[in-house]
Amino acid sequence: MMLDRYRSDGVQIAFTNGGGIRASLPSSYVVSDPSLVRTGCAPGAACDVVAGDIYTVLPFGNAMVVRTITGALLWQCWSTAWG
Repeated sequence: MMLDRYRSDGVQIAFTNGGGIRASLPSSYVVSDPSLVRTGCAPGAACDVVAGDIYTVLPFGNAMVVRTITGALLWQCWSTAWG
């Protein structure tokens, strides 16, 4: 969802702060459309995600920031933090 919002601007990758995630998918949100597939959600299984899920998982009104960086800088940051 974050990536889709800015994809038309050329954005290729999106990150979120793990501290802002408050639930897993499928979330506890109860959908009003019974035709949506909510059971299982195992890898490879169909699992519809609706806006209510997004607000359950990411309940805060956090702002997004877009920055242009090189692949080399991204790699340097990643390898410094987790390498």
